[in-house]
Formats: sequence, C-alpha cells, structure tokens
Amino acid sequence: MPKASPANSPITQITASLAANEGLLNVLQIVDSFVTHPFDPNVAINRDSVTAFLAQLTPRLPSNLKERILRLADITADPVEQRLVKITELTPSSDDPHNITRFLADGGIGRVWVADDEHLGREVVLKQLLPISADNSETRARFVHEAQITGQLQHPNIVPVYSMDWDAEDAPFYTMRYIRG
Repeated sequence: MPKASPANSPITQITASLAANEGLLNVLQIVDSFVTHPFDPNVAINRDSVTAFLAQLTPRLPSNLKERILRLADITADPVEQRLVKITELTPSSDDPHNITRFLADGGIGRVWVADDEHLGREVVLKQLLPISADNSETRARFVHEAQITGQLQHPNIVPVYSMDWDAEDAPFYTMRYIRG
C-alpha cells in the first residue's frame, strides 16, 4: 500500500484549516475523509461528541491540535439546548424569493449560484446539492447539517448563512452572504 504524502495527512489538512480559520465544520469534513464512520448529523456538536469522533483518527492528533478543535466545539455548541434543529422541523417555502442569476462554482457536494433575494433587495450566494447527490439521504443530511452548523457560527471570517429551504424537488438549499473577490 502506498504511503500517504504529508500534504494529504489529516494532521496537515486540519492544521491548515485551523490556520485559515475555516471553522469546526471544515475540520469535521476533513476528518470524515480519513475515518470509517462519518460524523453523525443527528448528534449534538459538543466536546464529547467531537472527542469521540476524533478518536477514530489514526495516527492520533497531537494534544495541542486536538485541544484547538475541542475549543471550537465548545464555541459551536449551543449552551442552552445542546442540540441541532431537526430536519423535520423545517418546512418548504411556498414563496421562494430567490432568482438565480449566474453560476459561481461546484464543490464537493454542492453547487453555488449567485441569486437575487427579491424580498431584501440584495445579491446572495445560494448553495444546493449537486444533482448526483440529491437522492442520497446521507449526503442530504450532511448538507443540512453543514447549513445548520454554519448558520450558528458568528465570526468575521465565517460567511453568514441567511436562510435554508427546500426547492420544488424537495432538495435542500441555503443562502449566504455574497462576498466578491
């Protein structure tokens, strides 16, 4: 079996993500690509759940790196309810105010568009699942989880999430602030 290059190691990728202040969600996505059992989107994000998830990594993370991730989990966790909004509590919109104006980019599981929000009179970024992922329930759950976690974070280096909804085909999408450049 070929040896993984240092640039592709989880430690290198996680360190780079933390240095770029990309947030806990990005770290969890990096770890997901190196472990057998992905982070469960139905589990509350807190120190215990992240500790259990990180325990799957081989080799283990250095203690200083692990502690930085756990501090992010402490910041991300909702101190009052310690839970995430369940998918079933969100309802589809009957009056979607977003008009897609142009394609922006494709990511790992999502496609990003620039759209006009007619209700608020501003341009937003609209992220939806890639068509090949739309029928995969696990991918859909992870996409919703990503929107929920990102929507809970408030930091100058994190793009704020404005809203989340489902389209006519019952596929989730969410909108974020549009930052040019």
